[in-house]
Amino acid sequence: MHASHLTEPRTLQTIADRLAVARRILVITGAGISADSGLQTYRGIGGLYNDVLTDDAMPIEQALSGDMLRARPEITWKYIHQIEAACRGARPMRPTARWRRWNAAVARFTC
Repeated sequence: MHASHLTEPRTLQTIADRLAVARRILVITGAGISADSGLQTYRGIGGLYNDVLTDDAMPIEQALSGDMLRARPEITWKYIHQIEAACRGARPMRPTARWRRWNAAVARFTC
């Protein structure tokens, strides 16, 4: 889905409907939120992907891209699972009000 579609009412409703019934939600954010929560960042000293390429010989940004998800979903999901595993046991920073509401509504919310 191209980012420009995210403002269309039908798309927003679809996203809201899916979030409303989700059993698990993983929020992937930028390095600032990750680092403040005590998580490893993607890059940098001790980062999850501080090497130039992933195990699949591509930058992490390519592995997590929409194009890769469409072409080779197993690659994208492999790295999403790695990121989710790295989040387990982390202490989240003070969440935004929206995240607190999601956390109260969804049994397995990970941010």
